[in-house]
Amino acid sequence: MWLRYFLIRSNLRRPKKDRLSMTALAKELGLPRSTLSREVKLGLVSRPNTWKDRDIWDYSARKAQEEHDRRQAQKDCPMRMNPLIAQLLRQFILSLGLTVLSMSMT
Repeated sequence: MWLRYFLIRSNLRRPKKDRLSMTALAKELGLPRSTLSREVKLGLVSRPNTWKDRDIWDYSARKAQEEHDRRQAQKDCPMRMNPLIAQLLRQFILSLGLTVLSMSMT
């Protein structure tokens, strides 16, 4: 895993003309190009370089993971109880031989 991050970071730090293409880097890592592209987009950070008056692009594995976790949390939404689900749940509980009133909500 660390090799992947090292190769991505070292590739981004090279001069643009010396960089590997996404396709070549993906082949070297054994990943689909689209997966690598998404990973780089999630972890791309800009660091200001004051003495050259331009930004330096770098890759942060931590930022990529935080962004992935944030997006995943947005996808997960709690199940909403509607009358049909409530009825099916009640039937399931009764089929187990339990009563709805004996169930404790925790």
